[in-house]
Amino acid sequence: MSPNPVKVVAISDTHNKHNSITIPPCDILIHSGDESMMGNKEEIEAFAHWFDKQPAKHLVWTPGNHSVKLKAHWPGSKRWLSDISPRTNVLVNSHVTLEGLKIWGSPVTPWFHDWAWNVQRGPDIKKYWDMIPDDTNIVVTHGPPNGTLDKVAPGTPWEQNVGCEELATALLRIKPKLVVFGHIHEGYGCQLSQGIIYCNASIMDTGYKPVNAPWELTLYV
Repeated sequence: MSPNPVKVVAISDTHNKHNSITIPPCDILIHSGDESMMGNKEEIEAFAHWFDKQPAKHLVWTPGNHSVKLKAHWPGSKRWLSDISPRTNVLVNSHVTLEGLKIWGSPVTPWFHDWAWNVQRGPDIKKYWDMIPDDTNIVVTHGPPNGTLDKVAPGTPWEQNVGCEELATALLRIKPKLVVFGHIHEGYGCQLSQGIIYCNASIMDTGYKPVNAPWELTLYV
Protein backbone atom coordinates (compact mmCIF):
# COMPACT_ATOMS: atom_id res chain seq x y z
CA MET A 1 0.00 0.00 0.00
CA SER A 2 1.33 3.44 -0.95
CA PRO A 3 1.93 5.94 1.86
CA ASN A 4 -0.80 8.53 2.31
CA PRO A 5 0.41 12.15 1.99
CA VAL A 6 -0.82 14.58 4.66
CA LYS A 7 -0.29 18.30 4.07
CA VAL A 8 0.61 20.21 7.22
CA VAL A 9 0.84 24.00 7.51
CA ALA A 10 2.65 25.39 10.56
CA ILE A 11 2.48 28.91 12.03
CA SER A 12 3.37 30.48 15.37
CA ASP A 13 3.75 33.85 17.09
CA THR A 14 1.15 35.74 15.11
CA HIS A 15 0.56 38.20 18.00
CA ASN A 16 -2.85 39.51 16.87
CA LYS A 17 -1.66 39.98 13.25
CA HIS A 18 -3.39 36.84 11.99
CA ASN A 19 -5.47 38.79 9.46
CA SER A 20 -2.32 39.63 7.53
CA ILE A 21 -1.50 35.95 6.98
CA THR A 22 -2.67 33.82 4.04
CA ILE A 23 -3.05 30.15 4.89
CA PRO A 24 -2.90 27.69 1.98
CA PRO A 25 -5.37 24.78 1.90
CA CYS A 26 -4.13 21.87 4.00
CA ASP A 27 -5.12 18.78 5.94
CA ILE A 28 -3.78 20.02 9.30
CA LEU A 29 -3.11 23.60 10.34
CA ILE A 30 -0.92 23.91 13.44
CA HIS A 31 -0.50 27.09 15.49
CA SER A 32 2.15 26.68 18.19
CA GLY A 33 1.31 29.64 20.39
CA ASP A 34 1.48 33.38 21.00
CA GLU A 35 -1.61 34.08 18.98
CA SER A 36 -1.99 37.30 21.00
CA MET A 37 -0.04 39.76 23.11
CA MET A 38 -1.52 39.04 26.54
CA GLY A 39 -4.10 36.30 25.96
CA ASN A 40 -7.10 38.29 27.14
CA LYS A 41 -10.62 37.20 26.25
CA GLU A 42 -11.09 39.69 23.40
CA GLU A 43 -7.80 38.68 21.78
CA ILE A 44 -8.50 34.97 22.03
CA GLU A 45 -12.02 35.37 20.63
CA ALA A 46 -10.74 37.41 17.68
CA PHE A 47 -8.12 34.76 16.97
CA ALA A 48 -10.74 31.98 17.25
CA HIS A 49 -12.99 33.62 14.64
CA TRP A 50 -10.07 33.85 12.22
CA PHE A 51 -8.66 30.40 12.94
CA ASP A 52 -12.00 28.69 12.44
CA LYS A 53 -12.32 30.12 8.91
CA GLN A 54 -9.00 28.81 7.63
CA PRO A 55 -8.94 26.28 4.74
CA ALA A 56 -7.81 23.33 6.82
CA LYS A 57 -9.53 20.02 7.44
CA HIS A 58 -8.20 19.97 11.01
CA LEU A 59 -7.04 22.75 13.34
CA VAL A 60 -4.49 22.35 16.15
CA TRP A 61 -3.51 25.07 18.63
CA THR A 62 -1.40 25.22 21.76
CA PRO A 63 -1.06 28.53 23.65
CA GLY A 64 2.22 30.31 24.38
CA ASN A 65 3.98 32.35 27.02
CA HIS A 66 2.16 35.55 26.00
CA SER A 67 -1.22 33.95 26.82
CA VAL A 68 -1.03 35.34 30.36
CA LYS A 69 -4.72 36.09 30.90
CA LEU A 70 -5.72 32.78 29.32
CA LYS A 71 -3.45 30.91 31.72
CA ALA A 72 -4.71 32.87 34.73
CA HIS A 73 -8.25 31.66 34.08
CA TRP A 74 -7.38 28.15 32.81
CA PRO A 75 -9.07 25.73 32.23
CA GLY A 76 -12.33 27.69 32.09
CA SER A 77 -10.79 30.12 29.62
CA LYS A 78 -10.46 27.32 27.06
CA ARG A 79 -14.06 28.20 26.18
CA TRP A 80 -12.93 31.61 24.90
CA LEU A 81 -11.70 29.69 21.86
CA SER A 82 -13.73 26.47 21.84
CA ASP A 83 -17.13 28.19 22.00
CA ILE A 84 -16.29 29.96 18.75
CA SER A 85 -14.24 27.23 17.10
CA PRO A 86 -15.28 23.85 18.51
CA ARG A 87 -13.37 22.11 15.73
CA THR A 88 -10.05 23.42 17.03
CA ASN A 89 -8.03 20.81 18.90
CA VAL A 90 -6.58 22.64 21.90
CA LEU A 91 -3.48 20.84 23.14
CA VAL A 92 -2.20 21.63 26.62
CA ASN A 93 0.03 18.72 27.62
CA SER A 94 -2.27 16.42 25.68
CA HIS A 95 -2.57 14.71 22.32
CA VAL A 96 -4.94 14.03 19.45
CA THR A 97 -4.75 11.72 16.44
CA LEU A 98 -5.60 13.27 13.06
CA GLU A 99 -5.17 11.75 9.60
CA GLY A 100 -3.31 8.85 11.22
CA LEU A 101 -0.80 11.15 12.95
CA LYS A 102 -0.55 11.35 16.74
CA ILE A 103 0.02 14.99 17.69
CA TRP A 104 1.08 16.04 21.20
CA GLY A 105 1.18 19.68 22.25
CA SER A 106 2.35 21.81 25.18
CA PRO A 107 2.60 25.55 25.88
CA VAL A 108 5.34 25.02 28.49
CA THR A 109 8.59 26.97 28.09
CA PRO A 110 11.64 27.44 30.34
CA TRP A 111 11.22 30.11 33.01
CA PHE A 112 11.62 33.68 31.73
CA HIS A 113 10.23 36.69 33.61
CA ASP A 114 7.20 34.78 34.93
CA TRP A 115 5.20 34.61 31.70
CA ALA A 116 2.43 32.07 31.09
CA TRP A 117 3.24 28.37 31.37
CA ASN A 118 6.83 29.07 32.46
CA VAL A 119 8.57 26.19 34.25
CA GLN A 120 12.04 25.97 35.76
CA ARG A 121 14.66 24.16 33.70
CA GLY A 122 15.86 20.73 34.78
CA PRO A 123 13.70 18.18 36.62
CA ASP A 124 10.66 20.48 36.81
CA ILE A 125 10.28 20.93 33.06
CA LYS A 126 11.43 17.38 32.28
CA LYS A 127 8.22 16.12 33.89
CA TYR A 128 6.25 17.58 30.99
CA TRP A 129 8.42 16.07 28.26
CA ASP A 130 8.24 12.68 30.01
CA MET A 131 4.49 12.84 29.32
CA ILE A 132 4.98 12.70 25.54
CA PRO A 133 3.94 9.24 24.26
CA ASP A 134 6.71 7.30 22.53
CA ASP A 135 4.56 6.80 19.42
CA THR A 136 3.99 10.52 18.85
CA ASN A 137 4.39 11.60 15.20
CA ILE A 138 4.20 15.39 15.63
CA VAL A 139 5.31 17.33 18.71
CA VAL A 140 3.98 20.88 19.04
CA THR A 141 5.63 23.03 21.70
CA HIS A 142 5.65 26.78 22.03
CA GLY A 143 9.38 26.91 22.72
CA PRO A 144 12.26 25.26 20.82
CA PRO A 145 14.60 22.51 21.92
CA ASN A 146 18.08 23.67 22.86
CA GLY A 147 20.47 24.01 19.96
CA THR A 148 17.87 24.03 17.19
CA LEU A 149 16.53 27.27 15.71
CA ASP A 150 16.66 28.80 19.20
CA LYS A 151 19.43 31.40 18.97
CA VAL A 152 18.68 34.92 20.22
CA ALA A 153 20.57 38.08 19.25
CA PRO A 154 22.62 36.39 16.49
CA GLY A 155 25.75 38.29 15.52
CA THR A 156 25.88 40.24 18.78
CA PRO A 157 27.75 39.76 22.07
CA TRP A 158 24.46 38.50 23.57
CA GLU A 159 24.06 35.64 21.08
CA GLN A 160 23.05 32.40 22.77
CA ASN A 161 20.89 29.31 22.45
CA VAL A 162 17.91 29.53 24.79
CA GLY A 163 15.87 26.43 23.96
CA CYS A 164 15.06 23.69 26.43
CA GLU A 165 17.77 21.09 27.03
CA GLU A 166 15.34 18.54 28.45
CA LEU A 167 13.06 18.89 25.42
CA ALA A 168 15.99 18.28 23.07
CA THR A 169 16.78 15.04 24.88
CA ALA A 170 13.15 13.91 24.87
CA LEU A 171 12.78 14.48 21.13
CA LEU A 172 15.77 12.26 20.37
CA ARG A 173 14.11 9.57 22.46
CA ILE A 174 10.72 9.88 20.77
CA LYS A 175 11.95 10.49 17.19
CA PRO A 176 8.78 12.19 15.86
CA LYS A 177 8.42 12.97 12.17
CA LEU A 178 7.95 16.69 12.86
CA VAL A 179 8.47 19.19 15.69
CA VAL A 180 6.68 22.56 15.44
CA PHE A 181 7.50 25.50 17.70
CA GLY A 182 8.08 29.27 17.71
CA HIS A 183 8.77 31.64 20.62
CA ILE A 184 12.21 32.72 19.37
CA HIS A 185 11.28 34.92 16.43
CA GLU A 186 14.80 35.22 15.03
CA GLY A 187 15.00 31.41 14.91
CA TYR A 188 12.46 31.15 12.05
CA GLY A 189 13.45 28.28 9.82
CA CYS A 190 13.11 24.59 9.08
CA GLN A 191 15.79 21.91 9.26
CA LEU A 192 16.20 18.15 9.17
CA SER A 193 18.34 16.50 11.85
CA GLN A 194 18.63 12.80 12.69
CA GLY A 195 15.46 12.04 10.76
CA ILE A 196 13.39 14.72 12.54
CA ILE A 197 12.02 17.84 10.83
CA TYR A 198 12.34 20.84 13.16
CA CYS A 199 10.22 23.85 12.27
CA ASN A 200 10.36 27.25 13.93
CA ALA A 201 7.18 28.74 12.50
CA SER A 202 7.34 32.24 14.01
CA ILE A 203 5.51 34.62 11.70
CA MET A 204 6.83 37.71 13.49
CA ASP A 205 10.34 39.05 13.32
CA THR A 206 12.00 40.54 16.40
CA GLY A 207 10.27 43.87 15.71
CA TYR A 208 6.88 42.14 15.82
CA LYS A 209 6.28 42.54 12.10
CA PRO A 210 4.56 39.61 10.31
CA VAL A 211 7.24 39.08 7.66
CA ASN A 212 7.62 35.27 7.66
CA ALA A 213 5.54 32.86 5.61
CA PRO A 214 3.70 29.80 6.95
CA TRP A 215 5.60 26.55 6.56
CA GLU A 216 4.07 23.96 4.21
CA LEU A 217 5.13 20.36 4.76
CA THR A 218 3.98 16.97 3.50
CA LEU A 219 4.19 13.98 5.81
CA TYR A 220 3.49 10.40 4.76
CA VAL A 221 1.43 8.01 6.85
